[in-house]
Amino acid sequence: MFHTYIHRNNQDGKVFYVGMASNYSRRFNKSMRSPEWHKAAENGRSVELVAYWSSKEEAANHEKLLISCFKDMGHPLVNKTNGGLGNDAPKLNGWAENHSKNMMGNTFRRGILHNNLAKKKMSEKRIGVIKPKFMCLDCGRVIGGHSNIEKHQKSTNHIGKEKL
Repeated sequence: MFHTYIHRNNQDGKVFYVGMASNYSRRFNKSMRSPEWHKAAENGRSVELVAYWSSKEEAANHEKLLISCFKDMGHPLVNKTNGGLGNDAPKLNGWAENHSKNMMGNTFRRGILHNNLAKKKMSEKRIGVIKPKFMCLDCGRVIGGHSNIEKHQKSTNHIGKEKL
């Protein structure tokens, strides 16, 4: 299942980002966003689900339509592409080569564990974040998250059956 969503600036109500995703948490996620997105969201944002789609192609076409419409209406979108491809979009202007060159030799935090204070701060930041839930199609039991699916299926004799 895919969905399209928008991010709206809390101060002026203008839409500044249109997206599509297959996982629930992407629309709430602040990581892997552009500096322009963070600038637009610095005064707060609201997240609105627009529609659910059964295929990636339908969601991609709807995202393109939404981007086009919101641009025509004068909303200050920070989307890098005209939509539809998201992370699958080809990187332009030698982005991949520049990124590779910039990351060469980057060993930032490799092997360094977070201390207890940092862990506590990260934990406090996650308070109130909605976590996705999954239901086992075989037994109807609600499972915590996607990482627990395989563990549940092994522990409840669902081995050999198709995974969720």
